[in-house]
Amino acid sequence: MLNVHSCLEHVKKHRADIALVDKYAAWFEMKNNGYSTELTIWQPALIKHPLHIGISKEHPDAEYIITSFNKGLEQIKRSGEYDEILARYEHLASAQPE
Repeated sequence: MLNVHSCLEHVKKHRADIALVDKYAAWFEMKNNGYSTELTIWQPALIKHPLHIGISKEHPDAEYIITSFNKGLEQIKRSGEYDEILARYEHLASAQPE
């Protein structure tokens, strides 16, 4: 499996026509590696997958970490902060790198 940088390099060098990568990761990579005039992020996304967090059941604090994460996530969703964060990064990812 290739990383985002390698995938974008394949497209840049015409070894691939398209790279299926996370748009935020692609935006970050494009911005930081000067691809802004060569590559474009396709909108809307071709496919969407939810993100998950995982922790080993063997970790001594696994239950506490999972519970704390879920409580914190619920808090920021209730307060509206979660939507603000998504909107801020959605705006960044939909804009082409400079």
